[in-house]
Amino acid sequence: MWTFLTQMLAMAASQFSFLPGGAGAAEVGVGTLLLPLMEREQAAAAVLIWRLVSYHLYLAAGAPLFVLYSYRMLRRSPAR
Repeated sequence: MWTFLTQMLAMAASQFSFLPGGAGAAEVGVGTLLLPLMEREQAAAAVLIWRLVSYHLYLAAGAPLFVLYSYRMLRRSPAR
Protein backbone atom coordinates (compact mmCIF):
# COMPACT_ATOMS: atom_id res chain seq x y z
CA MET A 1 0.00 0.00 0.00
CA TRP A 2 2.81 2.43 0.90
CA THR A 3 4.66 1.85 -2.38
CA PHE A 4 1.49 2.51 -4.39
CA LEU A 5 0.91 5.73 -2.44
CA THR A 6 4.54 6.73 -2.98
CA GLN A 7 4.29 6.15 -6.73
CA MET A 8 1.01 8.05 -6.98
CA LEU A 9 2.23 11.06 -5.00
CA ALA A 10 5.55 11.19 -6.85
CA MET A 11 3.82 11.26 -10.21
CA ALA A 12 1.46 13.98 -8.94
CA ALA A 13 4.45 16.00 -7.68
CA SER A 14 6.04 15.94 -11.10
CA GLN A 15 2.94 17.65 -12.53
CA PHE A 16 3.42 20.66 -10.24
CA SER A 17 7.11 21.18 -10.89
CA PHE A 18 8.36 24.43 -12.42
CA LEU A 19 11.10 22.55 -14.25
CA PRO A 20 10.51 21.35 -17.81
CA GLY A 21 8.86 17.94 -17.83
CA GLY A 22 8.79 17.75 -14.06
CA ALA A 23 12.49 16.89 -14.04
CA GLY A 24 13.58 15.89 -10.58
CA ALA A 25 10.28 16.52 -8.83
CA ALA A 26 9.19 12.89 -8.99
CA GLU A 27 12.57 11.70 -7.74
CA VAL A 28 12.54 14.13 -4.83
CA GLY A 29 8.98 13.09 -4.01
CA VAL A 30 9.81 9.39 -4.00
CA GLY A 31 12.95 9.96 -1.95
CA THR A 32 11.08 12.04 0.61
CA LEU A 33 8.33 9.47 0.99
CA LEU A 34 10.81 6.61 1.33
CA LEU A 35 12.97 8.25 4.01
CA PRO A 36 10.71 7.21 6.91
CA LEU A 37 11.05 3.58 5.81
CA MET A 38 14.78 3.27 5.09
CA GLU A 39 18.18 4.90 5.37
CA ARG A 40 19.17 7.75 3.07
CA GLU A 41 21.51 5.58 0.95
CA GLN A 42 18.86 2.88 0.53
CA ALA A 43 16.28 5.49 -0.46
CA ALA A 44 18.67 6.90 -3.06
CA ALA A 45 19.26 3.42 -4.51
CA ALA A 46 15.51 2.76 -4.52
CA VAL A 47 14.89 6.01 -6.41
CA LEU A 48 17.49 5.08 -9.04
CA ILE A 49 16.00 1.62 -9.50
CA TRP A 50 12.47 3.05 -9.57
CA ARG A 51 13.46 5.54 -12.27
CA LEU A 52 15.17 2.82 -14.30
CA VAL A 53 12.06 0.63 -14.20
CA SER A 54 9.45 3.37 -14.60
CA TYR A 55 11.12 5.37 -17.37
CA HIS A 56 14.21 3.97 -19.07
CA LEU A 57 12.87 0.46 -19.66
CA TYR A 58 9.81 1.99 -21.32
CA LEU A 59 12.13 3.86 -23.67
CA ALA A 60 14.17 0.74 -24.39
CA ALA A 61 11.02 -1.24 -25.17
CA GLY A 62 9.38 1.53 -27.20
CA ALA A 63 12.34 2.60 -29.33
CA PRO A 64 12.45 -0.53 -31.56
CA LEU A 65 8.69 -0.36 -32.07
CA PHE A 66 8.92 3.31 -32.99
CA VAL A 67 11.64 2.61 -35.54
CA LEU A 68 9.68 -0.33 -36.99
CA TYR A 69 6.43 1.62 -37.34
CA SER A 70 8.24 4.65 -38.76
CA TYR A 71 9.96 2.47 -41.34
CA ARG A 72 6.66 0.87 -42.33
CA MET A 73 4.94 4.23 -42.61
CA LEU A 74 7.72 5.73 -44.75
CA ARG A 75 7.79 2.67 -46.95
CA ARG A 76 4.04 2.84 -47.55
CA SER A 77 3.91 6.52 -48.52
CA PRO A 78 3.75 7.16 -52.26
CA ALA A 79 6.84 8.52 -53.99
CA ARG A 80 6.57 12.09 -55.26
